[in-house]
Amino acid sequence: GTEPVGPRVAVDTTVDADRKKLLAYLMCVCTMDESGFRYGDDGKTPIFLGNPTECALLKMAEELGYKYADVRELVVGRSANTIDQGVSKVFTSARKMMSWAVPKPEGGYRVYAKGASEIILSRVVNMFQAGTQVKMDDAEVDNLTDMVISKFAKLAMRTIGLAYKDVDTVDSDEVDTLIKNTDGSPAFSMETGLTLLGIVGIEDPLRPQVAPAIARCYKAGIDVRMVTGDNLATAIAIAKGAGILNMELHCDENGQVLPKRAMEGKVFRKMVHDYCADGEATFNQAKFDEVWPYLRVLARSSPDDKLTLAKGLNASLVFQDKEKCRM
Repeated sequence: GTEPVGPRVAVDTTVDADRKKLLAYLMCVCTMDESGFRYGDDGKTPIFLGNPTECALLKMAEELGYKYADVRELVVGRSANTIDQGVSKVFTSARKMMSWAVPKPEGGYRVYAKGASEIILSRVVNMFQAGTQVKMDDAEVDNLTDMVISKFAKLAMRTIGLAYKDVDTVDSDEVDTLIKNTDGSPAFSMETGLTLLGIVGIEDPLRPQVAPAIARCYKAGIDVRMVTGDNLATAIAIAKGAGILNMELHCDENGQVLPKRAMEGKVFRKMVHDYCADGEATFNQAKFDEVWPYLRVLARSSPDDKLTLAKGLNASLVFQDKEKCRM
């Protein structure tokens, strides 16, 4: 089901106490100060402040028995008085993750990291199991992708990977040239070689007014496209619910999305640019005009993708071909 997972995990004896504490501390430490919640006058209804995804994680931490304000104040490197002893890397669209390193009492640092599930999975080398770290192989990664991430995504859930690692020292500027961020830049070393703690699915249901509003846009001759940072499967599920992807126009008889109708930013970039020998990209309007009339959903997009889309649409003359634009 999609009922809150926190209360179930809290009483689940198959999830050991060490994992529960690690998960809760990660959620409380590796979140922004602006994110939090308080309870309304009834003492039961939470009023969320800041980033909704982080608020959901902080609520789960409390359901596991850890109040985020208490944990943040307790942890050296995260509390207001000791924050300069920690090292944080805020979320960026290029990395699609966030990390926070805090000193451990016995020496060294613990790095907490959270982010897009497929990004975190690409950075982990171990998984936390029964109080120990177990090596992860490609088969296990594929299994988690198919059995967990894909299932959550098809329910229109945003999937977040949670991981950590212990290190002797932290160099906030050190990079790993072998591991790349989504924009091709080298990854921070502190965000690689991680141990997976878990993957959570966060439901962000469409407001009931969304689908009717989009339908009115279409009726008025206003076309609606979806550009998002969510993964492709999640974006497709949301777009179908909102009416951006029409089952008759944009999907086959099995409900599978037709070619060019939904894609990730990295695919979009390759389709609308020419590349020279050194990898430098040049925008190609003609190629763009072969893509955008069909494109309904652009997932895992970067700010540059949005700019490319806006500039390409402004320069395009394909709108004069009414039949093609109906695709």
